[in-house]
Amino acid sequence: MPPSTARLAPHSSQYRSILIANYRNRALKAQNEAYNTNDFALCYLCHSEAPFSTTGDGPRTDTNFRYHGMHLNSIENEGSGGTDINAAGAGQGNAICAECHFELHSTNLAPWSANRTYSRGVNFAPNVQARTGQIAPAWDLGSRSCALVCHGEDHSNESY
Repeated sequence: MPPSTARLAPHSSQYRSILIANYRNRALKAQNEAYNTNDFALCYLCHSEAPFSTTGDGPRTDTNFRYHGMHLNSIENEGSGGTDINAAGAGQGNAICAECHFELHSTNLAPWSANRTYSRGVNFAPNVQARTGQIAPAWDLGSRSCALVCHGEDHSNESY
């Protein structure tokens, strides 16, 4: 992050979309591509990296989704799709934040209209698909569960 006294030209940044720090939000991880803290530097300006860099799935007090670390570190060979987050069914390796937090400016802009009222910035990217018989990938804060298909894995109201 530049110092508060820095003078930058208007709308300038070394990062895509003139962000203040790097945020990998379009190119999915390729098979066997490892977690890299620099991919999510923007997230870590506010959030602790701890729940995301761990591979454990035990209960944590620093995140509401205990599988953050597992999804970013331990599914390096899951799925057989491509690496374009906008392609239905894409995904072949470790997840990126944007797959579950796709449109950060507002869930009202979510690509899946059924996700537009979700809280906590949850709205699924186009590569995350609805289960058979559903209109969209689903997340339920009350029951703490997801019902969707991502990285080739069918999640049937899986609890988190």
